[in-house]
Amino acid sequence: MERDICPLVPEGYEDAMDDLGYLDDSRAMKGAKSERKAEDQYLRKFFQEIDRAVSGHLAGSESPLILACVDRYAPMYHEISTYRHLSDEMISGNPEDRDLRDLADEARHLLRGELIESQKSRLIDYKQAKGNGLAVEGIEALLEAAEDGNLRSIFLPGDTVLWGHVSSEDGSVRRGDSDSLGQGDLYEHAALAALDAGSEVYFLEEAQLPTDGKVIGIRRWKEEPQTSAHAAAGVV
Repeated sequence: MERDICPLVPEGYEDAMDDLGYLDDSRAMKGAKSERKAEDQYLRKFFQEIDRAVSGHLAGSESPLILACVDRYAPMYHEISTYRHLSDEMISGNPEDRDLRDLADEARHLLRGELIESQKSRLIDYKQAKGNGLAVEGIEALLEAAEDGNLRSIFLPGDTVLWGHVSSEDGSVRRGDSDSLGQGDLYEHAALAALDAGSEVYFLEEAQLPTDGKVIGIRRWKEEPQTSAHAAAGVV
C-alpha cells in the first residue's frame, strides 16, 4: 500500500535535485576531482529539502523521530535536521526494503522506555476523552476522523491483521477474511491515514486495548451533532 505520509518530502534524490536545478550540474561533475565534494553538496541540499518537509509536518509535536537510512548518511542528516526531537537511535539500512510494520516494531524497540511512558499518558487521555466526547472507536470512525484531520492519537493492535478494502471513491470500508486480491491490512491503512493527518500512532498488543480489541483514538475537537436533512431544510 502506498500513501504519502508527508506529501512535501521529495520522492527521491534525482527528483529533488532536478527541482532545485542541481541535477544537470551534478552530471557535469562526473569524473572531476571534486566529484566527492560535489556529491556531498548535493546530498546536503537533498537532506535540507527532506528536513524542511518533515519538520514542517511535525511542527508542534514532541514525538521522537527515528532516522531510517544507510549508515553513511546519518551524520550529515543529524547535522542538518532542525527537528528538536530527532533521536540518536537509528534504523540501519534502506527503509524501502522494509514494510511499515517492521519499521514500527524496530522503532518501538529502540525507544521502548519513552514509548511506554507516552502510551500510558495517552491512554489516560483516552479515558478522559470518553467523558468529554473526544473518544472515537472502530476502524470506520477512525478513518473518517483522520480524513477530516480530526484525529490527535490512534491506538492499533500490532499483533494482528484486519483484512479489508477501503473504497477510493467514498471511503467506505469492506472487511474480508484473507489477503485476497484488492484487500490489505486495514490497521496499516489506518496508521498511514493517521500519520498523513499528523496524528500520533501507537501500536499495542490487542489485549492491551481497553475496548475489547476495538481500535480507538482521540479527536482533536468535539464533533457537532449531525443535523438531519429535514431539520436543515427547516421542516419540523
